Amino acid sequence: MKKLGLAGLCCLFFIQVFSQKEMKKSELSSDYFLMDVTGSETMFSTKYKGTCIAYHKKNKEFLLYGAGEGSTIIYMEKIPNTPLRFYPEKFISGKYNGGKVYISSQIPGKATVVTGIFNWKDEHLIWEKEETFDMSELRVKRANDLLKAGKVNESLATYDSVEFAESYFDLQKTGIELLLASKKTVADLSSKRKFKDAVDLSEKIFAFKGMKWMFDIKNETDLKTAIGKNLHGLMYTDLQLYFETYLQNLLEAKLYDKVIEKANTNWKYFTGSANLLLYTADAWYAKKDKIKASDFYIKYSDQMKKLKKEKDIVYYAPQRIIN
Repeated sequence: MKKLGLAGLCCLFFIQVFSQKEMKKSELSSDYFLMDVTGSETMFSTKYKGTCIAYHKKNKEFLLYGAGEGSTIIYMEKIPNTPLRFYPEKFISGKYNGGKVYISSQIPGKATVVTGIFNWKDEHLIWEKEETFDMSELRVKRANDLLKAGKVNESLATYDSVEFAESYFDLQKTGIELLLASKKTVADLSSKRKFKDAVDLSEKIFAFKGMKWMFDIKNETDLKTAIGKNLHGLMYTDLQLYFETYLQNLLEAKLYDKVIEKANTNWKYFTGSANLLLYTADAWYAKKDKIKASDFYIKYSDQMKKLKKEKDIVYYAPQRIIN
């Protein structure tokens, strides 16, 4: 073997000494992300108080450091062959357990947790594999199954618990599916005179992030354009009937102020609805304001005539109109 010259020996000595030189954690370049490895077991047999791993953000390299007294660290080695997807801005944990080190981070904009698993052997980290876990994917699957089973309340709550929902399902489509599926549940609750429960379910549907598209629309024309002939199984007439049923349940629940408020708010979407006018009139009448009630009974009767449903005007409307 060729002998090293004096310069070569000096260089080798310098590398060995430098690699063992202590430095403060704060002295590490901003190109690195430094993470402590926690755990109840000691990883190094002597000298070091703990273990740190540094990630070079540009080169995507992982480096092993020993931790000394206080905030000092000592470079040990580069961890070879590490293809781990790592997101320092979403770092979760670095843990040592049972002879293995687990480094976890979360994919930005998703709930996916990516964990790199390393073997700890003879005080060296050896890359093993990458594993992923995504709670949002599991929740979406559960929500879909619940919706298919007709368990609308449970499905809605599960969809609401999904982190970064827009990355996992079509919000608008899911909102409409929930609304259409809830019709049967609302009808069942109403038939059992559980009007407040029916109202509560409808309001949860309206508040669902997948229904925001509708309430961002400013008028009936734009709403009809957005729905077209059929939007994910929803027709304009379906939506009008759903709102009318909601107001009817509010009325039956004796939430008269809310009937008036919601009818007024949603009139811009359903200007052809006679029922919105009728339920408003009934609410004012129940509040003993017969003048306002009379005004809305007149509007209701006129609307029914426009719709050529004069024969279907409720019997009490003419009796409550003040001439």
